[in-house]
Amino acid sequence: MKKFKLILNFMYFSNIKLLDKAKHILASLSPRPELAASIEVPYYDDLQNATTAFEEAMEKAKNGDRIEIAKRNEIRVNLIDYLLEIKAFLESKYGNDYVALMSSGYDIRKEPTPYGELPIPTNLQLSSPQEGCILVNISAVKGAKSYVCEYGLTNETTTQFAVNSKSTFKIAGLLTAGIYRMRAAAVGTSATHNFTQFKTVVVS
Repeated sequence: MKKFKLILNFMYFSNIKLLDKAKHILASLSPRPELAASIEVPYYDDLQNATTAFEEAMEKAKNGDRIEIAKRNEIRVNLIDYLLEIKAFLESKYGNDYVALMSSGYDIRKEPTPYGELPIPTNLQLSSPQEGCILVNISAVKGAKSYVCEYGLTNETTTQFAVNSKSTFKIAGLLTAGIYRMRAAAVGTSATHNFTQFKTVVVS
């Protein structure tokens, strides 16, 4: 079953943004039918106290007093610690429940959008730097999981396929002085592969 993850980036928040987020999470986790009524969220009271203390410390630190700023920063660290503890609890107990996590006030990490059919690769370059070997080089395609190359001797109808995770790779074990035709495609999540035009190369 799929597990959802909550975003962990509180340490990069400004003080005001962190305070607003903490208040939002507190309001979201207050007793409600879909989440907190049937459970006791750990550290909720601690989070509430830390949020209040942080808001007061922010106000006192406005005058630029170094001691007050240091106190505010220390309380900020404590506040983030409680937010992280609750985050870990929610992921552990409600990792499979998208609705519950959405109602918690935290942000859910977005899944990367899968790439479908990929475009034809560009700049197919073929060379033979070693005996019986061809070096294939194409421009990388965004979203490609791997690259497939179809190749065969120009005087034969049969072809073979080579797959590699890199956009630059070697195909070895070829016939010396043989003239090969090759084309390449990027492999993504789609079953459709868009190949380049065939190019020819003479193997060393």
